[in-house]
Amino acid sequence: MTTDRNINPETGLGWNNKRGYRRGTWEYNRNHGLLRAYKITLQEWYDLFDKQGNVCAICLGDHRNGKNWHTDHNHKTGTVRGILCGSCNTGIGKLKENKQIMLRAIDYIERTRD
Repeated sequence: MTTDRNINPETGLGWNNKRGYRRGTWEYNRNHGLLRAYKITLQEWYDLFDKQGNVCAICLGDHRNGKNWHTDHNHKTGTVRGILCGSCNTGIGKLKENKQIMLRAIDYIERTRD
C-alpha cells in the first residue's frame, strides 16, 4: 500500500484535516465513481497503478503531460485489468478488444514498414 497519498486504508477515501473525507472532494467523488463502476476503492486503484510502476500498462508511458488515466476493464465480466493512458484505452476499444483484429493490426504494421 502506498504511503505518499493521504488515503484512509479502511475506506479508500482521502482525509481532510483529520476529520475524515469530505463529500464533494476529488477523492470522495473518484472513490464513489470507482466503487460504482468497477467495484474497487480509490486505494485499490492506486495500488494497481503503483504495481504497474505508475505507467500505462500497454505503452509504458508515464504521460506527465496531464493525459487522463483510464481504468481498463473486461466489458463481459467487469473485472479491472489495469490502468491505461487515453490513447491505449481508445486503441483497444477501437479494435473491439478482439485478439484476432489486434494480431492482424500488428501483422499489417510489420508488412508495411519502410
